[in-house]
Amino acid sequence: MKGEITGAKEELRAEIKASEERQAKRLAKAKEELEAEILASRAAAKVESVTLQAKVVKRINQLDERVEALEQEADIPHPHKH
Repeated sequence: MKGEITGAKEELRAEIKASEERQAKRLAKAKEELEAEILASRAAAKVESVTLQAKVVKRINQLDERVEALEQEADIPHPHKH
């Protein structure tokens, strides 16, 4: 009887250990997948940021050119150029 209980305990411990190892592997895999998704999201955000920045700079340059043309047309001196 005592031997059966000891055997059952050992079997249960082995199953718990195996279960914990499987769980640890699943968690490690999920962590790797999340890290990969985070890196991909960061890269995409960086590209979008650079694209937006380029569009903003282009628009500012266009507006500067328009203002400069209007200033020349109206013979208004540029406030920052003397």
